[in-house]
Order: sequence, then C-alpha cells, then structure tokens
Amino acid sequence: MLGIDFDPLITSGAVGVLATVLQAVFDQPRFTATHRRLIALGLGLVLSVVIWWAGAYPASWQLIATQASVVIASAAAAFTILKQVGVIDWIGHVTPGGEAYTPKHREGDAD
Repeated sequence: MLGIDFDPLITSGAVGVLATVLQAVFDQPRFTATHRRLIALGLGLVLSVVIWWAGAYPASWQLIATQASVVIASAAAAFTILKQVGVIDWIGHVTPGGEAYTPKHREGDAD
C-alpha cells in the first residue's frame, strides 16, 4: 500500500467519471452491449482495488466493495449524462477505432 492520504469515496467518484471517458476512448464498434457492460464492471473493480492500494486504509472487503460500488455507480451516472449531452458520441467519432462520422444532411441533398 502506498499510504497516500485521501478520501477514498470522493476519489472513487472522480475515478468513475474518468473511467467512463476512458471507456469511450477505447470503445470499438464491434463491441456488443454485453461486452461494454463487462468492460465497465471489470474496469470498476480494478480501479477500486487500485484506489484501495494507493490509500492508507486497511484491507477489508467492505471498503473494497464500497469503493467498487461508488466507482461503478458514478461511471453509470456519468455515462447517462455524457451520452445525453453528446460527449460520448463525440469521443467515439474523434478517437481511432470509433465509428466514422457521417453528417445527417450532406451538401446537395434536398429533402
């Protein structure tokens, strides 16, 4: 353990938001919805263990479970908000491996 003195719950919330953005960056069009959910859950569990390892609190399954819950819940909330605002779609368009952007109305198209 590194013994860094920080509040693990606030850190877990912030990391959950960042995890959503990271997942959007590395997302691939071929991933299914189930695949994306499993990646999000796995990332949440790994990040919660990293937060515990960097902190100064003793190991307990309750602390790790709480941190994992906060990371996953904040990632889900951040995804919902960022998806509605359009940030997740924008990240998918500007990062390699994302879906190619096709404008909804092209020049010369008459409706």
